[in-house]
Amino acid sequence: MNGNKRGVLLTALAVIVAAAIFMFYKPVGVGSPREVDRSIHFVKSSGYIAGYPGDKVMFPCVFLVDTRTSAQDLIADVQLLHSENVSLESWQVFPGSEYKGYKLDNITLTLRLDRIGESPIEGLKIKYKDDTEQVYPMDKMFVKVLQKASSNVVVGSQETAVSPLSRTSFDLKNNSNDKVTLEGISFISNEISPDKIVVTKGDTKYDHINGIILAPAETVSVSLEVARKEESDVFFARPLLQYNLAGQRYTECVTLGTLYGLPFSEEKMQKVYDRLTGQSKQR
Repeated sequence: MNGNKRGVLLTALAVIVAAAIFMFYKPVGVGSPREVDRSIHFVKSSGYIAGYPGDKVMFPCVFLVDTRTSAQDLIADVQLLHSENVSLESWQVFPGSEYKGYKLDNITLTLRLDRIGESPIEGLKIKYKDDTEQVYPMDKMFVKVLQKASSNVVVGSQETAVSPLSRTSFDLKNNSNDKVTLEGISFISNEISPDKIVVTKGDTKYDHINGIILAPAETVSVSLEVARKEESDVFFARPLLQYNLAGQRYTECVTLGTLYGLPFSEEKMQKVYDRLTGQSKQR
């Protein structure tokens, strides 16, 4: 994928994420006046990021903040904690909608994958404009940077960028001059794995991907549900495709990745609100 197209897709993803967070909520009146809560309360997030040196990945860190404060006015700088093969190229605060006196905002990180290898991102350090700073650990954030592959199999015209459920879909096209035998889909961590899969080839549907053969320029559609060992409010994952071409086995990243868990349903929003504001009251 060329740089211009990737840049357009990354910008579009930022707009989609901001819109998805904003979709369902309207201000809800609160009872008696309460003290202004000047803390930022991050939802439970995780990420399983795979890519190649030079790739850029956008990851929104979603949080609740009191409507009487402005995250843009509070935050002076954002830094990654102990990230060995990825750097933070830029960050931007996007406002969200209001819910019971709080806003569901997000800090969208543009991550640049630098060097081949794998490591966790342990968290964020946020520096505030009042000269204080605070560390926010991340639940599960893994990054694996692979050696650039040949792009024999590419995503066609369709892929899912944001999904409210643990489901994504995309097209796979044989971009080579020889037949390709698909062997499997995986992720960079055993914390997440493929669950149910439906592959559509012409008029035929398969409940597996192993053994499906693609002729040159042939395309199949993939619908994939993923399973996780631990629940997160929001999580990001980019799958890896294993296939065989001319007797050689390849592993390549496919899609730009899917952000799961957005937009929140009203029931989910209430649970997040209860958990995060309850933690705030206990401190």
